Amino acid sequence: MLAYNSGFDFTIEDQNIMEAERINAISALLSDLTVREAELRRYL
Repeated sequence: MLAYNSGFDFTIEDQNIMEAERINAISALLSDLTVREAELRRYL
């Protein structure tokens, strides 16, 4: 059976890829914040 709009067919694999991308983005953000925190501590 075909979905109404196959472009919005989110399978488990797609969700895992999206989750991995979110985890990578959060990790990069945390790393950036850690560096910025260290720079602020040196400044203060």
